[in-house]
Amino acid sequence: MEWLTFKVGEETFTIETRFIYRVVDELKIAPVPLMPECYLGLAYYRGELFDIIHLGTLLKGTAVRPGREGRVMLMKWPGRHLGLMVEEVKGLSWAEAPAAIESPATLENGPPMPITPQHLWDKLMGLEYGRREV
Repeated sequence: MEWLTFKVGEETFTIETRFIYRVVDELKIAPVPLMPECYLGLAYYRGELFDIIHLGTLLKGTAVRPGREGRVMLMKWPGRHLGLMVEEVKGLSWAEAPAAIESPATLENGPPMPITPQHLWDKLMGLEYGRREV
């Protein structure tokens, strides 16, 4: 399998390339009100609409709104479109399992953490959003 390795903050992640549609440097993101902190907004790319999130904020629950700098990895899988704002794309590796990836890009902080788009989508859908009644 081929894996794309990238960094968000100080953490290194990897995802199967079959889920990656494009990696873009600049993308106009339209903010959506009353969404969780990790949700940056919506982006329209080549006729398709993508939800854009900041992975570090989604996984760590940081209360600070992330910047809109870096690259956006656009992912597609059956019935879903999702974009991840990442700070750095490290490169491609080939391995049968993510734990076997040993490229110079990933050895500095240990092996990368494997993720799947469906796991991210499920985590995003489990977040509270909108106004809370007090």
